[in-house]
Amino acid sequence: LYAIGKEHEDLQQWDQAFEAFSQGAAARRTTVDYDEDAEIAMFDYLDKHYTPQWLDSLSDGNPDPSPIFVLGQPRTGTTLVERIISSHSQVHSSGELQQFGLAVRRLGNYRNPKRFSEELFVLAQQLDPQKLGNLYMQTTRKMRGDTPRFVDKLPQNYFFIPLILKALPNAKIVHLVRDPMDACFSSFKQLFADAYLHSYDQGEMARHHARYRRLMDIWRERFPGRFCDISYEDTARDLEPNARSLIDYLELPWEDACLDFHQQDGAVSTASAVQVREPAHTRSIGRWRRYEQQLQPMAQALESAGISVK
Repeated sequence: LYAIGKEHEDLQQWDQAFEAFSQGAAARRTTVDYDEDAEIAMFDYLDKHYTPQWLDSLSDGNPDPSPIFVLGQPRTGTTLVERIISSHSQVHSSGELQQFGLAVRRLGNYRNPKRFSEELFVLAQQLDPQKLGNLYMQTTRKMRGDTPRFVDKLPQNYFFIPLILKALPNAKIVHLVRDPMDACFSSFKQLFADAYLHSYDQGEMARHHARYRRLMDIWRERFPGRFCDISYEDTARDLEPNARSLIDYLELPWEDACLDFHQQDGAVSTASAVQVREPAHTRSIGRWRRYEQQLQPMAQALESAGISVK
């Protein structure tokens, strides 16, 4: 069904495309165990307990400045930005690494089969930042390449931002920002392997996105200046100034190769593998409007959560 939807979309048969995507999502939803109440409890715990006071009570971890975390929601331009950064001669693309979360789970002796939960973040608060940072650097050694810096592009690392700030205080964090409807719809029409279980229902997708945006607002307020927001739309519309600003934030010297990211020949294993083989474009901006009527449940859920849909 997802393949049929993609074919109809390529043929600009919008109604048929959405029907296929919708049927595919409904079928996939019956196969996943998504517990929205448990997710709400996890976000509430992060809000209540991951405070600046808690962070300040901990000692700093591993001072290695080589990690660059690119994170946010999936399908929001994380691969585009990762390719811009890793086109730099001093940066290696390590892909979507699971190592930070695995280090948290290992050191916290976390046995729950759910990848993310309130329990995980209760245990994480008790960890030694030095041990956490050291284990991350140790377990990523073979994936980091031979350059001074490397990119870890796992979107879900946004949950761990306070822990990253302590465990790896000299790491750089880049957060992608994208229009909420484009972000939600792009995930809704994507069949993921074993992640983003909220993405197969319009209402669940929108409510998750609202929780994510609120959490990022919290991190931004509590840890000002500790990570860089970059707009997908701004970068797609006007690549060079945004790329230059990004490279400057990373404290790297400018290289023109960062504008020619699409000429890289390295492998891409994400859903954006095709898009990053061509120059930056704006075709995906506002794509959800082709399905505006069918996406009303998603739009209404975002509006109900206080997120403006324009």
